[in-house]
Amino acid sequence: MAGFWHKAPAYFGLLAAAGTLVLWLVGLFYLPPGSWLAAGAMILLSLVAGYASVRKRPYLLTLAALLSFFPVGYYLLGTPEWFRWIGILNLLLFVVSGGIFLVKFANNRNLKQIIEVD
Repeated sequence: MAGFWHKAPAYFGLLAAAGTLVLWLVGLFYLPPGSWLAAGAMILLSLVAGYASVRKRPYLLTLAALLSFFPVGYYLLGTPEWFRWIGILNLLLFVVSGGIFLVKFANNRNLKQIIEVD
């Protein structure tokens, strides 16, 4: 069961990044024609976040979460309907990067009691 807790943040981050990617791809059909460049940049950032979470690179994941949340994700938190979920998933990437930091650095310092859950 301990292996699950070590891999859970990475898989959860991949799930959040994939959800963001799917929502941006669907959003391309609903956005005005001039905003495809911003949507493309957010799609690229969600791909980077997915890569960073699978490879367990917390610094890259934090950077991708920062760049995707503050220009667009923060604004989308206040919008109605399904665009809000993009902001929520971008915010969730911060939580996942904290979990990956915890797992990675607890393993480096042999702080297994932080991670191990009975």
